[in-house]
Amino acid sequence: MKEQALIAKLTRIKPELTIYQLKPLNKGLSNDNFWLDTSLGPLLLKSYRSHFPLSALKAQQRLAIETEVTQSVVMWHEEEKLALFAFAPQTRKSVDLEAVITCLFEIHEFRADEGCETLDIGNLLRELDIAVYPFAGRALNWAMGKIASLPKNIAFCHNDLVTDNIIGVGQGIKFIDFEYAGYNDVFFDLAALSSSFNLTTAQQSEMLNTYFLLKHSSIPEHATDKLLAYQIGYLLLSIQWYENRGYVELAAPLRLQLQRLVV
Repeated sequence: MKEQALIAKLTRIKPELTIYQLKPLNKGLSNDNFWLDTSLGPLLLKSYRSHFPLSALKAQQRLAIETEVTQSVVMWHEEEKLALFAFAPQTRKSVDLEAVITCLFEIHEFRADEGCETLDIGNLLRELDIAVYPFAGRALNWAMGKIASLPKNIAFCHNDLVTDNIIGVGQGIKFIDFEYAGYNDVFFDLAALSSSFNLTTAQQSEMLNTYFLLKHSSIPEHATDKLLAYQIGYLLLSIQWYENRGYVELAAPLRLQLQRLVV
Protein backbone atom coordinates (compact mmCIF):
# COMPACT_ATOMS: atom_id res chain seq x y z
CA MET A 1 0.00 0.00 0.00
CA LYS A 2 1.44 3.37 -1.07
CA GLU A 3 0.47 5.14 2.17
CA GLN A 4 2.26 2.58 4.34
CA ALA A 5 5.35 2.77 2.13
CA LEU A 6 5.39 6.57 2.49
CA ILE A 7 5.05 6.34 6.28
CA ALA A 8 7.97 3.90 6.39
CA LYS A 9 10.04 6.18 4.15
CA LEU A 10 9.30 9.27 6.24
CA THR A 11 10.07 7.42 9.47
CA ARG A 12 13.45 6.46 8.04
CA ILE A 13 14.19 9.99 6.83
CA LYS A 14 12.91 11.80 9.94
CA PRO A 15 12.82 9.27 12.81
CA GLU A 16 11.91 11.89 15.42
CA LEU A 17 8.56 12.46 13.64
CA THR A 18 5.66 10.29 14.82
CA ILE A 19 2.99 9.81 12.15
CA TYR A 20 -0.47 8.95 13.47
CA GLN A 21 -2.35 9.10 10.17
CA LEU A 22 -1.70 9.73 6.47
CA LYS A 23 -4.46 10.44 3.94
CA PRO A 24 -4.18 11.19 0.20
CA LEU A 25 -5.52 14.54 -0.98
CA ASN A 26 -7.23 14.89 -4.33
CA LYS A 27 -5.04 17.82 -5.32
CA GLY A 28 -1.87 18.36 -7.30
CA LEU A 29 -1.38 17.97 -11.05
CA SER A 30 2.39 17.49 -11.03
CA ASN A 31 2.78 15.85 -7.63
CA ASP A 32 0.95 13.66 -5.12
CA ASN A 33 -0.27 15.34 -1.93
CA PHE A 34 -1.03 13.81 1.47
CA TRP A 35 -2.40 15.12 4.77
CA LEU A 36 -0.54 13.89 7.84
CA ASP A 37 -1.51 13.92 11.50
CA THR A 38 1.83 13.93 13.32
CA SER A 39 3.63 14.73 16.55
CA LEU A 40 4.38 18.15 14.99
CA GLY A 41 0.71 18.74 14.23
CA PRO A 42 -0.99 18.54 10.81
CA LEU A 43 1.46 18.49 7.90
CA LEU A 44 1.27 18.42 4.11
CA LEU A 45 3.46 15.92 2.27
CA LYS A 46 4.31 16.46 -1.38
CA SER A 47 5.74 13.64 -3.47
CA TYR A 48 7.09 15.14 -6.70
CA ARG A 49 6.68 13.04 -9.83
CA SER A 50 9.44 14.61 -11.92
CA HIS A 51 11.31 17.88 -11.34
CA PHE A 52 12.32 18.43 -7.71
CA PRO A 53 12.13 22.22 -7.02
CA LEU A 54 15.07 22.54 -4.63
CA SER A 55 15.77 26.25 -5.16
CA ALA A 56 12.06 27.07 -4.82
CA LEU A 57 11.81 25.09 -1.57
CA LYS A 58 14.82 26.91 -0.14
CA ALA A 59 13.25 30.23 -1.10
CA GLN A 60 9.87 29.31 0.36
CA GLN A 61 11.51 28.20 3.60
CA ARG A 62 13.08 31.64 4.04
CA LEU A 63 9.95 33.44 2.82
CA ALA A 64 7.86 31.68 5.48
CA ILE A 65 10.31 32.78 8.18
CA GLU A 66 10.46 36.40 7.02
CA THR A 67 6.76 36.90 6.14
CA GLU A 68 3.35 35.35 6.78
CA VAL A 69 2.35 34.86 3.13
CA THR A 70 3.04 31.11 2.93
CA GLN A 71 3.23 28.00 5.08
CA SER A 72 6.56 26.88 6.55
CA VAL A 73 8.70 24.18 4.95
CA VAL A 74 9.46 21.54 7.59
CA MET A 75 11.96 19.48 5.57
CA TRP A 76 12.74 18.04 2.16
CA HIS A 77 14.60 15.04 0.78
CA GLU A 78 15.94 15.59 -2.72
CA GLU A 79 16.74 11.95 -3.54
CA GLU A 80 13.28 10.74 -2.52
CA LYS A 81 11.62 13.83 -4.08
CA LEU A 82 9.64 14.52 -0.91
CA ALA A 83 8.87 17.72 1.01
CA LEU A 84 6.93 18.35 4.22
CA PHE A 85 5.06 21.59 4.92
CA ALA A 86 2.95 22.97 7.72
CA PHE A 87 -0.65 22.26 6.70
CA ALA A 88 -2.58 25.45 5.87
CA PRO A 89 -6.30 24.62 6.14
CA GLN A 90 -8.54 26.70 3.90
CA THR A 91 -11.16 28.42 6.07
CA ARG A 92 -12.60 30.81 3.46
CA LYS A 93 -13.33 30.10 -0.21
CA SER A 94 -13.49 33.75 -1.23
CA VAL A 95 -10.48 36.05 -0.96
CA ASP A 96 -10.26 39.82 -1.23
CA LEU A 97 -8.34 40.82 -4.37
CA GLU A 98 -6.71 43.83 -2.71
CA ALA A 99 -5.41 41.57 0.08
CA VAL A 100 -4.13 39.12 -2.55
CA ILE A 101 -2.24 41.92 -4.32
CA THR A 102 -0.76 43.10 -1.02
CA CYS A 103 0.51 39.59 -0.24
CA LEU A 104 1.83 39.20 -3.78
CA PHE A 105 3.72 42.46 -3.41
CA GLU A 106 5.39 41.01 -0.29
CA ILE A 107 6.50 38.01 -2.34
CA HIS A 108 7.90 40.28 -5.05
CA GLU A 109 9.84 42.27 -2.42
CA PHE A 110 11.50 39.10 -1.11
CA ARG A 111 15.16 38.63 -2.07
CA ALA A 112 15.80 34.98 -2.86
CA ASP A 113 19.28 33.47 -2.91
CA GLU A 114 21.48 33.80 -5.99
CA GLY A 115 20.89 30.14 -6.90
CA CYS A 116 17.18 30.73 -7.41
CA GLU A 117 16.02 29.87 -10.92
CA THR A 118 15.01 32.51 -13.48
CA LEU A 119 12.04 31.99 -15.77
CA ASP A 120 12.58 33.30 -19.31
CA ILE A 121 9.03 33.81 -20.58
CA GLY A 122 10.16 35.13 -23.95
CA ASN A 123 12.16 31.96 -24.61
CA LEU A 124 9.26 29.73 -23.51
CA LEU A 125 6.92 31.56 -25.88
CA ARG A 126 9.36 31.17 -28.78
CA GLU A 127 9.30 27.40 -28.18
CA LEU A 128 5.49 27.19 -28.45
CA ASP A 129 4.03 25.18 -31.32
CA ILE A 130 1.77 27.95 -32.58
CA ALA A 131 0.28 25.62 -35.22
CA VAL A 132 -1.86 24.24 -32.39
CA TYR A 133 -3.23 27.75 -31.73
CA PRO A 134 -3.61 29.29 -35.23
CA PHE A 135 -6.13 31.87 -34.01
CA ALA A 136 -3.49 33.34 -31.68
CA GLY A 137 -0.48 33.57 -34.01
CA ARG A 138 -0.61 37.32 -34.57
CA ALA A 139 -1.32 37.99 -30.89
CA LEU A 140 1.62 35.81 -29.85
CA ASN A 141 4.01 37.70 -32.13
CA TRP A 142 2.71 41.01 -30.75
CA ALA A 143 3.09 39.78 -27.16
CA MET A 144 6.65 38.51 -27.73
CA GLY A 145 7.59 41.86 -29.27
CA LYS A 146 6.21 43.78 -26.30
CA ILE A 147 7.83 41.47 -23.74
CA ALA A 148 11.19 41.81 -25.50
CA SER A 149 11.07 45.59 -25.92
CA LEU A 150 9.40 46.97 -22.79
CA PRO A 151 11.37 47.66 -19.57
CA LYS A 152 11.71 44.70 -17.21
CA ASN A 153 10.35 44.50 -13.66
CA ILE A 154 12.29 41.49 -12.38
CA ALA A 155 11.56 40.12 -8.90
CA PHE A 156 10.98 36.86 -7.07
CA CYS A 157 7.68 35.57 -8.48
CA HIS A 158 5.29 32.73 -7.66
CA ASN A 159 4.79 31.84 -11.36
CA ASP A 160 1.74 29.60 -10.79
CA LEU A 161 -1.05 31.84 -9.53
CA VAL A 162 -4.11 29.72 -10.18
CA THR A 163 -6.89 30.32 -7.66
CA ASP A 164 -6.25 26.96 -5.95
CA ASN A 165 -2.84 28.27 -4.90
CA ILE A 166 -4.29 31.28 -3.07
CA ILE A 167 -6.26 30.27 0.01
CA GLY A 168 -8.10 32.12 2.75
CA VAL A 169 -6.71 31.11 6.14
CA GLY A 170 -8.24 32.68 9.25
CA GLN A 171 -8.31 36.41 8.61
CA GLY A 172 -5.44 36.28 6.14
CA ILE A 173 -4.23 34.72 2.90
CA LYS A 174 -1.61 32.10 2.17
CA PHE A 175 0.07 31.43 -1.16
CA ILE A 176 0.91 27.75 -1.59
CA ASP A 177 2.63 25.51 -4.18
CA PHE A 178 5.82 27.45 -4.89
CA GLU A 179 7.39 24.72 -7.03
CA TYR A 180 7.67 27.00 -10.09
CA ALA A 181 8.76 30.06 -8.09
CA GLY A 182 11.80 32.01 -9.21
CA TYR A 183 12.90 35.29 -10.71
CA ASN A 184 10.64 36.64 -13.43
CA ASP A 185 8.89 39.83 -14.51
CA VAL A 186 6.22 40.76 -11.95
CA PHE A 187 3.77 41.33 -14.81
CA PHE A 188 3.65 37.56 -15.35
CA ASP A 189 2.21 37.12 -11.84
CA LEU A 190 -0.14 40.07 -12.36
CA ALA A 191 -1.29 38.58 -15.67
CA ALA A 192 -1.89 35.24 -13.95
CA LEU A 193 -4.06 36.96 -11.33
CA SER A 194 -5.96 38.75 -14.06
CA SER A 195 -6.71 35.47 -15.83
CA SER A 196 -7.32 33.34 -12.74
CA PHE A 197 -9.79 35.85 -11.27
CA ASN A 198 -11.18 36.67 -14.74
CA LEU A 199 -10.77 40.39 -14.09
CA THR A 200 -12.57 43.01 -16.14
CA THR A 201 -10.65 45.88 -17.72
CA ALA A 202 -11.72 48.14 -14.84
CA GLN A 203 -10.58 45.56 -12.26
CA GLN A 204 -7.24 45.22 -14.03
CA SER A 205 -6.77 48.99 -13.74
CA GLU A 206 -7.60 48.79 -10.02
CA MET A 207 -5.10 45.94 -9.63
CA LEU A 208 -2.32 47.94 -11.28
CA ASN A 209 -3.21 51.02 -9.22
CA THR A 210 -3.10 49.02 -5.95
CA TYR A 211 0.17 47.33 -6.87
CA PHE A 212 2.05 50.48 -7.85
CA LEU A 213 0.70 52.38 -4.84
CA LEU A 214 2.38 49.70 -2.72
CA LYS A 215 5.59 50.39 -4.66
CA HIS A 216 5.13 54.14 -4.05
CA SER A 217 5.42 54.51 -7.80
CA SER A 218 3.27 55.82 -10.61
CA ILE A 219 1.80 53.30 -13.04
CA PRO A 220 4.09 53.04 -16.09
CA GLU A 221 2.58 54.32 -19.34
CA HIS A 222 3.15 50.93 -20.93
CA ALA A 223 1.56 48.95 -18.06
CA THR A 224 -1.71 48.13 -19.84
CA ASP A 225 0.06 46.85 -22.98
CA LYS A 226 2.58 44.92 -20.90
CA LEU A 227 -0.15 43.29 -18.81
CA LEU A 228 -1.99 42.23 -21.97
CA ALA A 229 1.20 40.83 -23.52
CA TYR A 230 1.94 38.76 -20.43
CA GLN A 231 -1.68 37.65 -20.17
CA ILE A 232 -1.55 36.31 -23.74
CA GLY A 233 1.72 34.56 -22.88
CA TYR A 234 0.41 33.19 -19.59
CA LEU A 235 -2.72 31.78 -21.22
CA LEU A 236 -0.82 30.14 -24.08
CA LEU A 237 1.74 28.56 -21.74
CA SER A 238 -0.98 27.37 -19.35
CA ILE A 239 -3.07 25.88 -22.16
CA GLN A 240 -0.01 24.06 -23.50
CA TRP A 241 0.88 22.76 -20.01
CA TYR A 242 -2.61 21.38 -19.38
CA GLU A 243 -3.14 19.91 -22.84
CA ASN A 244 0.28 18.24 -22.97
CA ARG A 245 -0.63 16.41 -19.75
CA GLY A 246 -4.14 15.46 -20.82
CA TYR A 247 -6.04 18.01 -18.68
CA VAL A 248 -8.14 19.22 -21.62
CA GLU A 249 -11.05 20.22 -19.36
CA LEU A 250 -8.79 22.65 -17.47
CA ALA A 251 -7.43 24.14 -20.70
CA ALA A 252 -10.89 24.76 -22.22
CA PRO A 253 -11.86 27.87 -20.19
CA LEU A 254 -8.39 29.34 -20.77
CA ARG A 255 -8.83 28.86 -24.53
CA LEU A 256 -12.09 30.83 -24.30
CA GLN A 257 -10.34 33.60 -22.37
CA LEU A 258 -7.57 33.72 -24.95
CA GLN A 259 -10.02 33.85 -27.84
CA ARG A 260 -11.83 36.79 -26.22
CA LEU A 261 -8.50 38.61 -25.87
CA VAL A 262 -7.18 38.09 -29.38
CA VAL A 263 -10.21 37.93 -31.68
